[in-house]
Amino acid sequence: MAPEFERFTVDDIAGFLSKCLGMETQILDQFRKVYPDYVSKYHDIEEIRDERVVKVHATIASLANALQLVVPELSDNHLQRLDQFIQVRAVARQRSLNSDHPVVQAFWETYDLLHVTNRVGKGFANMDVEHLNHSNHEDQIAINLTHFYQYCVESKVEVISKADMKKFLPGSKSHKFIGQKTIRSALFNRPLWCWIFKARK
Repeated sequence: MAPEFERFTVDDIAGFLSKCLGMETQILDQFRKVYPDYVSKYHDIEEIRDERVVKVHATIASLANALQLVVPELSDNHLQRLDQFIQVRAVARQRSLNSDHPVVQAFWETYDLLHVTNRVGKGFANMDVEHLNHSNHEDQIAINLTHFYQYCVESKVEVISKADMKKFLPGSKSHKFIGQKTIRSALFNRPLWCWIFKARK
C-alpha cells in the first residue's frame, strides 16, 4: 500500500482534512461501532498481553476502518491489508516490551503515544511535531523527566511517578539506556539535564 500512497500528489489529498471534519459524526459513529470488536480481536491474539498495546492498536484499527467513509475509492482489500499491517505492528510492539519492567513498558507506551503529533501545514503537507525528545541525534532519545511528567499531566494521561522512572528506566531494554548528561535541548534551545536512550531503528 505504501507505494500507492506515495504516488498521491498534493492536489490528490487537498481537502482531506476538511472532508474528515465535515464527516466527524459519521466517522465517530463508525469508530464506536467497531472499536469493541477490535479490542476483542486483539485480546484474542495470544502473543499480545499488554492492555495498552490492545487499546492503542484497536484505536488505530478502528479509525482505519472508518477511512472508507472519507475515501470511498479504498477497496475492502485495501482495508484488509491495512488491518493485517496493524496487527503485525501490535505483535512487534508487544515483543519489544516483553523484556522490560512494567514501569518501563508503561513509560515507553506513554512516550509513543505523546511524543509526536501530526499537523497539516501549508499546502496540506503533513508535519510531525516533536514534544518530548530533546535530542539532536536521530539515533538517540533524550528525556527530561520533569518535562515528561508535566507533559503527561497536561495531556491528561496516566502519570508515572518520577521516583519509579528514576528507579527502573536505567534497566530499559527496548530502548537501551545510555546515561544522563546536560545537552542543548532541540525543543527549548537551552541546556537541559536529560536521560539518554538509544532510539529503535
